[in-house]
Amino acid sequence: MAGSVDTAGQWTGILTRANAGRLNEDRNQEVGLLGVEAEPLRVVTRSRRTLNLPPMMDHDGNVLIFRSNGDYTARNPDRGAEIFVAECLP
Repeated sequence: MAGSVDTAGQWTGILTRANAGRLNEDRNQEVGLLGVEAEPLRVVTRSRRTLNLPPMMDHDGNVLIFRSNGDYTARNPDRGAEIFVAECLP
């Protein structure tokens, strides 16, 4: 598990193979959001055969930025490495 923490220390953006909520049964590395207040893991990406790199979180914990060859926006048909921005409001 690798990740980035917001400045308040309340949220962590992580890279995980966990099968939280049975949303990652193939155990691909997915980007997730984890709260320190016993929040369940929020899976941000759902992918197969995709390379997601560890996310970085902005200072207030509202945005995760990560690099991936996934086609999350239907604008990456060649599956090249792209930078993605995920809004993660609690």
